[in-house]
Amino acid sequence: MPSDKKASALFRIPVWRCVETQEQLPGILQGYFGIQRCNCNATFSPEMNPSDALPGVQPYRVHFEYTTPPPHPGSSWTRWVCISDTHGHTFTVPDGDVLVHAGDLTSWGKMNSLDSTIQWIKGLPHRTKILVAGNHDELLDSKLFEDGLNNIEATEDDLARAADLVKGPEALSSGIHYLEYESYEFQAKPGGRTWKVYGSPGSPQYSGGGFRYFQGKEADAINARIPADIDVLITHTPPEGTLDTLRNGSTHAGCGSLAIRVSRPDFTRCRLHVFGHIHEARGVTTVPVNCGEEIERVCANAAKSHRRADQPPVIVDLLDDI
Repeated sequence: MPSDKKASALFRIPVWRCVETQEQLPGILQGYFGIQRCNCNATFSPEMNPSDALPGVQPYRVHFEYTTPPPHPGSSWTRWVCISDTHGHTFTVPDGDVLVHAGDLTSWGKMNSLDSTIQWIKGLPHRTKILVAGNHDELLDSKLFEDGLNNIEATEDDLARAADLVKGPEALSSGIHYLEYESYEFQAKPGGRTWKVYGSPGSPQYSGGGFRYFQGKEADAINARIPADIDVLITHTPPEGTLDTLRNGSTHAGCGSLAIRVSRPDFTRCRLHVFGHIHEARGVTTVPVNCGEEIERVCANAAKSHRRADQPPVIVDLLDDI
């Protein structure tokens, strides 16, 4: 985007990389931005609420493809920096108020991979770092080993060490909060608003790995645990039909039960849903959350593409009070 942040056509998700037509979007975005264009001349200042500039635009900003991280929009906003499916790889992560990792911290749960990933995350500057596991993170799924379904060998000491890496005092002192089917409430900034987040590591069973569940009653029971009164949802799996299409372009690999849960009439408070798991479906979109009202939820598949090691983390700026 030019330095004056001015454009003749903006999408309702104000992506930092402004484009004139949808055809100019990076290929991964095409098909995900089924969003009305706003034909107006708008200038965004760092403190501006985008809804003041563009009628109907929601109080969020999304930065998906960028070279230099955009400036923080101001004290009335919270910046969520979202990553997923890093599989033991480390890279540069822009600063923000909250770091979200939506699972697959490791490549098949090896201890050295988990250790190096957690040390990397500890060193990141974000005040709050919220993590969930994924199917690759077997060492964090003790039940998998109890049931004899593990793909890797590990002792009880290994499992205890893995749990300590993500939940122990050193992790907590560095701002890490590991969520396993549980909620967490916090202030991203001293004296700021309180955010409530729920994290779920599960994904539908179609191969081995940790935190797998079968579709049907088991999936429904797991997803029924997601509270209605959360602001941000972090799941490893996408909901079926949202940024979950496989490379063949037609198969949806997300969770149908999760899709039903997040579309229920009581689930209107959640403003951001971060997930990963399906690498090739990386993208950002919005879904309506309240029929008859202009309210939308940002949905971000923050997985690293198998073919694009240079992809930056997804940045979502949410206005604190709406």
